[in-house]
Amino acid sequence: MNLASKRICVTGGAGSLGSFLVERLKDRGVRDVFVPTIEEYDLVQPEAVRRMLDNSRPEVIFHLAAQVGGIGANREHPAEFFCDSLLMGTQLMHEVWRRGVEKFEYLRTGLKGRA
Repeated sequence: MNLASKRICVTGGAGSLGSFLVERLKDRGVRDVFVPTIEEYDLVQPEAVRRMLDNSRPEVIFHLAAQVGGIGANREHPAEFFCDSLLMGTQLMHEVWRRGVEKFEYLRTGLKGRA
């Protein structure tokens, strides 16, 4: 797939891994990269997922967003963070399927802990 001509959305694109991916995409000639922020789009909320997709109109989505808060917060709230991250992915995946988005890549790392 030639990504250079695609509208791409990278959820979590402001994080460590996401910002690396955004830079690699730009290095490969991609000019249309949309990076939603949690301040604008709380992807735990279904209406925010739909609004983000309406605004970005992606052909390709790389989903890297997750609920995190640093080592201490992650240890104190593992179930809450896991559930929020799961909701983001599930709701996004369903809405992407409903809209017929061409490509959806879901990368999940570091989801471990005890509830």
